Amino acid sequence: MKVPNVFPVFYKVDPSDIRNQRGDFKTAFDKHEKDFKDNPEKVQRWRSTLKQVCNLSGWPLKDDRPEAEFITSIINTIWKSLNINSNVAEDFVGIDSVEKIYKLLETGSNDTRFIGIWGMGGVGKTALARVVFDSLSHKYQYDGMCFLANVREVSKQSGLTHLQEMLLSKVSNESNLKICDPYEGISYIRRLLCHKRVLVVLDDVDNQLEQLEKLAGKHNWFGSGSIIVVTARNKQVLISHGISSIYELQGLEHDDALQLFHMKAFTHEQHTDDHVELSKKIVQHAKGLPLALVLLGSSLCGRSVEEWKSALNRLRQVPNENILKQLRISYDGLEEIDKKIFLDIACFFKGKNKYRVIEILDSCDFHSTFGIGGAHR
Repeated sequence: MKVPNVFPVFYKVDPSDIRNQRGDFKTAFDKHEKDFKDNPEKVQRWRSTLKQVCNLSGWPLKDDRPEAEFITSIINTIWKSLNINSNVAEDFVGIDSVEKIYKLLETGSNDTRFIGIWGMGGVGKTALARVVFDSLSHKYQYDGMCFLANVREVSKQSGLTHLQEMLLSKVSNESNLKICDPYEGISYIRRLLCHKRVLVVLDDVDNQLEQLEKLAGKHNWFGSGSIIVVTARNKQVLISHGISSIYELQGLEHDDALQLFHMKAFTHEQHTDDHVELSKKIVQHAKGLPLALVLLGSSLCGRSVEEWKSALNRLRQVPNENILKQLRISYDGLEEIDKKIFLDIACFFKGKNKYRVIEILDSCDFHSTFGIGGAHR
């Protein structure tokens, strides 16, 4: 599908009047022909161009349509056209998140920008980063681009030097580069990328600041206009690295959550009203967590109403194992004393007054103000 470069907006004007050059348009062109009588070809080009514009698909605004609704339809259409080649964008729900990332980018200069995306496991940080990456790659010209996925796991399995080699291979085409240690990698990154405008995503960095320090240590490692996006489960690692533009990604609102669940649970096959009613209960149970909505929707796709009821009853007693695996990563990343604080709160103090809970935990020498404060980061 070829996306047109022009989307005409016919603001309170009839496109046929423009195409046939009637009314005010006829009056204007009659005047132009008099003013440009020595150059009639110029006026003819204007006439021809206007006719071509009217043959493009656009938006006519009539007096009876609210302008806010009109503007929203324009934004949605252009957004889809910008992401026409993005498989992630087609299934992405929650366009407001992308717009908020853009606002963070607009607040800075043309220097290197670091943007953080923070949120719990399964909340959709990677999907959001993918959509932002695809969108920015269409919006601006870069000397190189790289999306480093699963930094936490790749670093654990293959080491930081492997990640540095991947980054340089994507951004500077140094595919045969072999890095002996992370400090040599830093030298290569600074030397090869300091004059390049790059777009880099470091997805899922862990609590160890070393990953950021070795992959994107300082602003001057990259050329002017570069954008570095970092996703993390721990806000403190972003703050410690000096990233001040941080977007907190939370669970989806009910309508968006329902839309995402329906995308996964319902195909083109017929579904009953009972399915729809049960889907509302399942979405409520998922608490807006995209990972849960996708896994549950996919597992229920094509199943009977009885199976849906059975699945809902099971979820109320036994959480989905795949969801728990993702959420456990955040728990496993805590220090031992913070794990104890987390378990005490989850088992005994859920919904209780924060300061009373801190008082009780501190009586057990947990020094919980620091631990609970870190949990909110």
